[in-house]
Amino acid sequence: MKHCWTLSLFILLFGCQQEHVEHHHVHDPVSVEAGRLTRMAASLRGFPVFALEEIVTDPPITTKQPRLLFLISQQSCDTCVYKGLSFLNKIALGLPSDQVFVVDSGGNAAIYSENSDYKGRFYPDPKSEIRTGLKYTHTPALFLLDEESMVVDVYYPRLDNDDFEQQSFTKNAIAHLSL
Repeated sequence: MKHCWTLSLFILLFGCQQEHVEHHHVHDPVSVEAGRLTRMAASLRGFPVFALEEIVTDPPITTKQPRLLFLISQQSCDTCVYKGLSFLNKIALGLPSDQVFVVDSGGNAAIYSENSDYKGRFYPDPKSEIRTGLKYTHTPALFLLDEESMVVDVYYPRLDNDDFEQQSFTKNAIAHLSL
């Protein structure tokens, strides 16, 4: 009987040397996409937007000042574009028109203009020069640019954006655009 007790204790202490297999969690596709966009935005901060002066020619850009650039393309989700245009309306309220630009590289500006509450001008970019210069970034995307047209912040309107993302972008915009 004494040996059974010793054997049981030995098996209990040293019996299972098998490593525990970690369970792989299935990631929520929404959070995976949000993480990808967050990394993309971080990689674009400090990146120059060279082609803006070539696209915006009427009236031409003549002053160096912070700006908002909303970039849309043919691949943009329509609902996300409308959400972004609505957010742009709120954040750009009171800004002069030479600080707010909507650039369309997909040829859908007329549809978006007609069906949204954004009444500013849409600038065509048929060769997708701005998006190409920004490493073919996901669109739609709202960029906060500094005086030298360098990316300060990026906001990607999505169906599942939380208030924190908008508040963070708004805070940066207020600080840079003197709202």
